[in-house]
Amino acid sequence: IRVFKSDTTRYQVRCIVEDCNWRLRVAKVQNSDYFQIRKFDNHLTCSTEARFLHQRQASARVIGEHIQEKFHDHRLYKPKEIIHDMQR
Repeated sequence: IRVFKSDTTRYQVRCIVEDCNWRLRVAKVQNSDYFQIRKFDNHLTCSTEARFLHQRQASARVIGEHIQEKFHDHRLYKPKEIIHDMQR
């Protein structure tokens, strides 16, 4: 996610991919320390690959999609090998 606007009364974040619709907007409740969700669009319109290009830490889903073909014969796949393959 990318912080779009942030101050003492509001906080807005969006997907790191520019044309994606995912976003969250919260505002501070008056006379309180709490924030209230004002708008939340939880629909990702970008691809996993597009998000992956902007993110150094891969999610479990991204890693799984990348290495799933290596497990056809129940092969032992060591963490170091996974890291090496992901860095290519």
